[in-house]
Amino acid sequence: MKKSLITTALITGMVLSSTAFAADGVIRFTGKVTDNVCNVSPTLNITMDNVSIDTLGTIGNRASQKDFSLVLTDCPASLLTAKVQLDGTANPSDLELFQLDNVGQTGVASGVGLEILSETGTVVVPGGTTPSVPLNTVTGINTLPFKAAYKRTSDAVAAGDANVSVQFSVLYN
Repeated sequence: MKKSLITTALITGMVLSSTAFAADGVIRFTGKVTDNVCNVSPTLNITMDNVSIDTLGTIGNRASQKDFSLVLTDCPASLLTAKVQLDGTANPSDLELFQLDNVGQTGVASGVGLEILSETGTVVVPGGTTPSVPLNTVTGINTLPFKAAYKRTSDAVAAGDANVSVQFSVLYN
């Protein structure tokens, strides 16, 4: 009897001691349910013009500038502004440029990067965003223009493929 009383007391003590150290708290989750967003083509293929090493000139020169646009359609009236974030690998020689895909592999150009400019002419760096622009809420159709150009980053430039992959996200309001 004495043994079972001690065992019961020990078990009760262990159970009560674990709750004695418990603390109450609150976890708050915040979020927002929004209307639909604009439709946009998930993939754009921009064919840059071929550019010769001579055309690139000296470090910092641009060549083969190409205009392109992201077109947002069916934008709901509740969305007033948008900006675009561009993500990709930064060129280690110039962090404002996007690095070519597969750098260092046979057949890939070197000594150049890709510069992307927003509608206002400002450089959109890898991981950066464009300035916000007002959306046309009447038609729901919005064209966001950009320019892309190769830019020389090194005295030594090698000919080859100059492909660049850039991911984009449209950020609203």
